[in-house]
Amino acid sequence: MIRTTILCCLFPAVLVAQDKATLDAVIATKRFPIPAMADGPTKTSTQLDLHISVLGNTAVWKANADGERQAHVEALSIIEKDTTIIDFRKSDIVGPGRTDTLVGDFLIEEHFVLPPGEYTLSVELHDLNGPADNHSVWKGPLVIPEPGKGVEFSDIMLTDGTRQDAQGNTVPAPFSGTYYPPEAQRLGFYTEILGTPGTFGTGAPFIINYQIETYETHSVKGGFKGTQRASAAPVVTLSKEFSIDQLPSGNYLLAVEVVGNDGAEVARQEQFFQRNNPLKYDLNALESVDITSTFADAFTDPDTLAEHLACLRPIAQPLERRMIDERLKDRDMTLMKRFFYTFWANRDGYDPERAWKSYHVQVVNANRMYGCRNLRGYESDQGITFLKYGLPSTVVDGSRDNKQLPYLIWHYYRAGRYSDKRFVFWEQNTGIGCWELLHSEIPGERHNPQWQAMLSAPLGNASMTDGTRVLSTEGQRVEDNFLRPH
Repeated sequence: MIRTTILCCLFPAVLVAQDKATLDAVIATKRFPIPAMADGPTKTSTQLDLHISVLGNTAVWKANADGERQAHVEALSIIEKDTTIIDFRKSDIVGPGRTDTLVGDFLIEEHFVLPPGEYTLSVELHDLNGPADNHSVWKGPLVIPEPGKGVEFSDIMLTDGTRQDAQGNTVPAPFSGTYYPPEAQRLGFYTEILGTPGTFGTGAPFIINYQIETYETHSVKGGFKGTQRASAAPVVTLSKEFSIDQLPSGNYLLAVEVVGNDGAEVARQEQFFQRNNPLKYDLNALESVDITSTFADAFTDPDTLAEHLACLRPIAQPLERRMIDERLKDRDMTLMKRFFYTFWANRDGYDPERAWKSYHVQVVNANRMYGCRNLRGYESDQGITFLKYGLPSTVVDGSRDNKQLPYLIWHYYRAGRYSDKRFVFWEQNTGIGCWELLHSEIPGERHNPQWQAMLSAPLGNASMTDGTRVLSTEGQRVEDNFLRPH
């Protein structure tokens, strides 16, 4: 039975930009083979489900006659083969009405039936509420494979509960994308299995295993595993879900396997997904963290562990820094171990020990290169910057400029999620070898519009500044070094 075009609300989706236009969507396709049968289709074909998840915050929402705010989008989907149009759908979609100021994403579904072959799929979206240039175009290859012999799967469709189709049937509701944010508590899926009568015999029993595996090792994650018995038929459907509130952050595979009565795997299908589910830092949550036999449990000296906690401050979030400071005061070994493990598990759920060891190498480098006076390298401004953003791409050394206080300019081609950013360090108290951060272009770091004037003023050049820039040849040189580092 052909699924009918439907519109529904979704979780906020991950943006997939197709061009420079504003209106955007996540485009996904799922293939469901239709087997040839004596009383049905005589040739094998495939039903292609096209899911277009329109990003609500990229559309213009306007009030309708009822006073609700709605988006209005036109979607044109075209299937081509060798530049010839094989099929197309054109939909005029009015998004779900809202009385609040939120702009939720919404899903457009289209369905095609295609024989095996290689095609091109294109999707054009136009915002009918917005300006003419508020549109996007997506185009890519589409392959409908020839039917195989034996047992085979359709694609796995990730789902979010159920909904009613146009005929009133209860069907799975597609989940947009493959990213599950912290607020997502369940992972559902739907797939179809074909060819079992030819392998087992019509009506013969077989077993379906379904499980969540770590992406890196294909090992089953904890208790995320289920089994269902089935009987061989032309199409066997499987619709299940897992509660993922306890699934840690990481990359995973949802795997479905057909297994014979002898326990041998006959066929397998996989679907990649990502989970973002950071461990909580409150004391009740930390009490439930089992660190037995982990790398964190191996620490026996409280001073060593406290030192390792302290060196995390440069890359810690504000809440984590407060937790670090609390642990450094109470020196409770169990709480320090649990926090230390949780900190790294939130950054690499698959191998937190590897993440820690990699960072610790950089801490050792920071201590060697940027320690000064009574400060360890990870406590100095240069060391903190290094641990956050790595080594700078270029360095301008102004320590010998006798018209300015000694300064260094670190230029990063890439610093975290920012590009082309600079840090200015100065030696306010000359001769002690400690470089303090004077100014940075990165949001959240120390920002000081008067940094040039401050470099010049202590040497009696304050009269040559306008409060920010230094109006002299030396000042121009500093500005050139900042704007055009080499």
